[in-house]
Amino acid sequence: MNRGFLTAELLVPLALLTTTVMVLLQRFLTRPAPSVDTGVEVRSQPPEDVRPVDAGVLLTGRVQDRDVAAVIVDLLVRGALRVEDRSDGPVLLAGDTQTPGLTVGEHVLALDVQQRPDGVPMADVETELATYVQRLGAEVVDRARVRGWYAPASPCPPWVWLPGQVIAAGVLFSGSFLLAVITGWGVVAGARRFGASPFRRTARGEQAAAQLYAFRRFLETERRTNPGGTARHLPWLVALGLEDDWGSWTFGASGLPDVQSVLSR
Repeated sequence: MNRGFLTAELLVPLALLTTTVMVLLQRFLTRPAPSVDTGVEVRSQPPEDVRPVDAGVLLTGRVQDRDVAAVIVDLLVRGALRVEDRSDGPVLLAGDTQTPGLTVGEHVLALDVQQRPDGVPMADVETELATYVQRLGAEVVDRARVRGWYAPASPCPPWVWLPGQVIAAGVLFSGSFLLAVITGWGVVAGARRFGASPFRRTARGEQAAAQLYAFRRFLETERRTNPGGTARHLPWLVALGLEDDWGSWTFGASGLPDVQSVLSR
């Protein structure tokens, strides 16, 4: 019995250690490659069918605070919202809520501002409009899914957990059936939980991200050489981190859905 106990004492940690190594190998082999900015291409237009609010999700897989700020700036540029200077400070008011091309989330946001006769003080935009941030964030992430920018996570392949399972089966020869079952279950459960391939950007997503980097490079150059020429691109300047005055709002974007949480459903 003592010899069998020693055998099980060695086999159980060996099975768990082997599975851990295989999981780490699987995660290394399937790690999502970050979008590479070559620093060469420059384009004067944003990628087709990409909006300013999509920038964070496309480049990082998560909605950022500046993406939400870019939505408000975009609605101002397109006339769905407007700003009025008053004695107590600027106020955000509704413009033409029937502006064509608005998404559902943008339209609801514009209607909410319209229903406030006194408008929304610009100093209170972060708190007053926070209830719509989740809706906008979910809309953006869902749009990324529909456009095929990211591939969903894939389940753990058998080769990750099989070696540990074989070692766990050896515990049976030590005379401990219950310990063998528990070890085998732990190997498979752990491998399936941590060995699944994470979501990754697809070829279509990589192409759109590269084009967005190229457009950002154009804006950086244009902003230095012809500041007035980039005024119409203000929403993009905010979304791409090139405009601090409008991009300093914080909407608590850490609570927004990200691509991985949606694709793993």
